[in-house]
Amino acid sequence: MKRIISLVIILTTGLILTSCNEDFSPFTEKKNFSILNCILRSDTAYQTLTLSSSYQPDGYDPYTVANDPVIRGADVRVWVNDSVFVFRDSTAKRTDTSRYKDDIYFYYHKNMYLYPNANIEVEVILPGGKKLSAKSKTPQRLSFSSLSSTVISESIDDFAKIIWNTYSSDKYFLPRMTFSYYKLINGVQTKFTKIIPMRYLTIDGNITPVFAQPGYSNQFFVHKSAIEKALEEISDNDADKSSYSICEFVHVDVLSFDNNLTRYYSSIQIKDNLTISVDENDYTNINGGMGIFASYYKDTYRLKFFSNYITSMGYNFTFGQ
Repeated sequence: MKRIISLVIILTTGLILTSCNEDFSPFTEKKNFSILNCILRSDTAYQTLTLSSSYQPDGYDPYTVANDPVIRGADVRVWVNDSVFVFRDSTAKRTDTSRYKDDIYFYYHKNMYLYPNANIEVEVILPGGKKLSAKSKTPQRLSFSSLSSTVISESIDDFAKIIWNTYSSDKYFLPRMTFSYYKLINGVQTKFTKIIPMRYLTIDGNITPVFAQPGYSNQFFVHKSAIEKALEEISDNDADKSSYSICEFVHVDVLSFDNNLTRYYSSIQIKDNLTISVDENDYTNINGGMGIFASYYKDTYRLKFFSNYITSMGYNFTFGQ
């Protein structure tokens, strides 16, 4: 209570001083620093990294700065254990040109695989000679519990549950359940993937899917009604259910965050709707600058649709996929 009262006094005093001093400025002295962002992934060999510099607009609106503060021409190297990978630079078309008009400039390596429990390190030499660096360690592989659901059918409990055994209690996990299906389009079987939310909620009369968020839990529960609705959604307003073929296997991908990615994500979460933050959190593990160098590892658990459950909805069923 004393801290809340003190904060109110400070804020009130600040308003009084502001009204009495016409020369008051909310801006501090500009500090120039470089920003490195790189999240290495185990589910692809194509890794990317971005570099930019800090900037300060003339007024209150940061969107008045129309020039992308990207840093070009840097020397970028990443180590995975004892192997070093030299990144190249490239550009990609920017889909949102409401602010920056130029192509997106970034650094990449197209043949870099991650391993569990590996030491990773980045070193960047900027064009002016300044060095940015950081270290981290990739997560370990997960093992899934025998208590996890194996089949999705009409007779399952209210939830399909997936449980994994972890080697650490201080890391975030992000699970996601998907299934694949084929739709006959102009005589061609076309494959799609559908994400199944944990549940659906009715908000202001609208049905809204609720997906998992990163957290410490090692359990993932998906309501049976959410699975059924996700299956129904793929053929909304289409009476020809027989043109859809549902694949047998359902996949649950679990992303394990390393320590740095866990700390970064935790630092940007809103604790509750009543908290007032007077200072933005800027978690960084970059030596010589700001940003985040981290990794995640993806493990996949597989369960099955029961064939009669799918065909009872009017769909075809495809074994072994």
